[in-house]
Amino acid sequence: MTKNGRLKASKLLASAAAAVMAVSSVSVSAFAEEINAAEKNSDILFEVRESEIFYPEEGFSLSTGAVDLRSGKYEKWIERVVLPDEVEKFYNDLYFWTDNYGSDDYLIDTSSLETVSLSNGRQFYAAKAFEIETNSEFSESDWNYYFAASRAAYDAFDRDHPEVFWLNGETKMLTSGYYTDDGKIKYVFYFAVSSYDGSFNVFADEYQSTDAIRNGIAKREEYIEKIFKDEVHSVGNYQQVKAFNKWLTEHNEYNTIVAGHGSGEGDMVRECMSALEGRTGNDGPVCEAYARAMKVLCDRAMIPCILVDGKAGEDHMWNYIKMGDGNWYLVDSTWNDPTGGNAGAISGGECEDYLLIGSANPLSQGRTITNKASSKGVSFLNQPDLAVNDFVPSEDEAEHAVLEADEGAVVWYIGSDGGEEKQVYNGDKLEWGGGIRVEIPVSIAPTKPNIFIDNWLHDCYRSGDSWVAGIDEYDEVPIESKMTVKFNLQDDAIDFVERLYQNTLNRGSDPSGLRTHVHDLKKGDSASTVAYRFVFSNEFQNANLSNEEIVKRMYNMFLSRDPDPAGLENWVNILEKGCSVGYLFYGFTQSKEFGELCDSYGFVRGNWQPEENRDKSPNLTAFVSRLYEKILGRTPDVGGLNNHTGAYLENRDTYQLAYNFIFSEEFLKKDLSNSDYVDTLYRTFFNREPDDAGKADWLNRMATQGYTREKVLAGFVGSQECIDLVNSFGI
Repeated sequence: MTKNGRLKASKLLASAAAAVMAVSSVSVSAFAEEINAAEKNSDILFEVRESEIFYPEEGFSLSTGAVDLRSGKYEKWIERVVLPDEVEKFYNDLYFWTDNYGSDDYLIDTSSLETVSLSNGRQFYAAKAFEIETNSEFSESDWNYYFAASRAAYDAFDRDHPEVFWLNGETKMLTSGYYTDDGKIKYVFYFAVSSYDGSFNVFADEYQSTDAIRNGIAKREEYIEKIFKDEVHSVGNYQQVKAFNKWLTEHNEYNTIVAGHGSGEGDMVRECMSALEGRTGNDGPVCEAYARAMKVLCDRAMIPCILVDGKAGEDHMWNYIKMGDGNWYLVDSTWNDPTGGNAGAISGGECEDYLLIGSANPLSQGRTITNKASSKGVSFLNQPDLAVNDFVPSEDEAEHAVLEADEGAVVWYIGSDGGEEKQVYNGDKLEWGGGIRVEIPVSIAPTKPNIFIDNWLHDCYRSGDSWVAGIDEYDEVPIESKMTVKFNLQDDAIDFVERLYQNTLNRGSDPSGLRTHVHDLKKGDSASTVAYRFVFSNEFQNANLSNEEIVKRMYNMFLSRDPDPAGLENWVNILEKGCSVGYLFYGFTQSKEFGELCDSYGFVRGNWQPEENRDKSPNLTAFVSRLYEKILGRTPDVGGLNNHTGAYLENRDTYQLAYNFIFSEEFLKKDLSNSDYVDTLYRTFFNREPDDAGKADWLNRMATQGYTREKVLAGFVGSQECIDLVNSFGI
């Protein structure tokens, strides 16, 4: 293409239709590199364009570039639309950029974002969203298609992940295009997070800082934990959904002021946070908050639940929830919390009229489903069908799910007969003989469940028609005012993650962490990837474990056994010689035993490789650590160890490695005499004290034959005695 053709493409970029997107991605360092390339080479097309701002209520007109819906019925909103792979990846990335886990939380902490400068002088914090490489220039319909698909992805994320409460729905895109070396055009899309002049920000007013967002997330988790502790003392989807509805209706007052379009809308009354906290008056939730909170709670309990947008006389939102029979049922906690009773959270009008009802129920009539997250956006209408009849729980689901006991209680059970009572509370703890027994009917849990007593996983066994677990004779459980028992049905991902918690962090899982790691495994992350997040978590790194304890935990985590004495000694020695936990992680995850463990769960093991130079060859690291000890008289620092091992791995030059130590500023400051210098070389490269004749010969050469210290070092390193020493390290 001619240079004139490139100028034409530049004009096309400048005149393209305004875009909308609501996604975020990784750091935009590549963006700066592209700008620098453009400044150096006028033949490279590069232009930055600013889109309009689109608010949720304005949406995006799909008169051109419409997004198609998939045929069939789908639970998640993202599954309902046909999107380009690049745009669908946004949706998946958005989850990780908002999960408050690790360093990639780009929509929580903007410190990792970089500046994008426009030709008009405006500057933005922005993140690279995606890029498209084509053989020809974008047409107007191409632009519209990608913009519409991007907006659809954001709308789907908003409905599938209501736990992300701190975004305001505004979106702005920055787009650019340039020619590649092979003559193709690459279009790059960036998501603007905020502008430097304060005129644009994707965060809600209450959440303008990282601290505010993280504090909000901590509160969300606190609210969820409180609800589970206060109300969820049951098992099975039915009992838990009942408990969620009960809590939401008895702790909230529907906000008639905002619903009636009154002024002074309270803090985030449309988000899950208001309903999870339990609010009244002008701070109380509206229907959207009730529905979002119900989905957040169901998601945490791993109960399939979706948001449904539509009209029920006026704009409204409610839920569909999937029960164990495989059917979907309508739940409307807002309408189960009617107005008109007494003021305050508990009005006396709370009910279960709209709890798990089907399409034939008259109460479900008169609703129009639109499923449009924005007024001009896509209608995600291929949602699951509602069951015809109301849900009818089994006898076990309806009557036998109590799992709570006060002080002094001695048996916890599920089932129609409670089993045999044991000895009562003995003062300050429950011990065997006054133990805890949990019975779960096989009719509720047909496969082996994970049973937790005060968040600790306990093994269980089949006894007749029940699964049974309890405190064994070696356990002592301090008594609190109330203790809680819960269980999860057997799930390979849950079981694997629980193993990681127990064997790595020496504790049971927390609900948020369990859900995140299980989600990662089920979406396709390898077992090594998930395990990495435990081993390199702040909690594990800050536990100040001894090398021996670290190795023991690695054995139990990856090999499901205690270490043999020889193996324990070997791994501890590797750590003490300078390798990091990363090398242990590499060694254990690539072991045959861990591979077999992953196969037994049906997970991909993964192929994690050491990241630090010191972990790429433990023998080399041991040798370099010895140089630190013999030459500098100290243990190695991590940076120096990585530098020296990296340099050797690159050129395999033993003399250069030795030279870097002997003629380092640190060693030269010792200002050794020739005699002391030769002594150091003997101890370092021959691993012995000097013999009198040999030392005298070296000193004579330095004094009378003009041998420099460099030449003496070369003599030592090139000798067979040194070569044998190096070979003994296996490098």
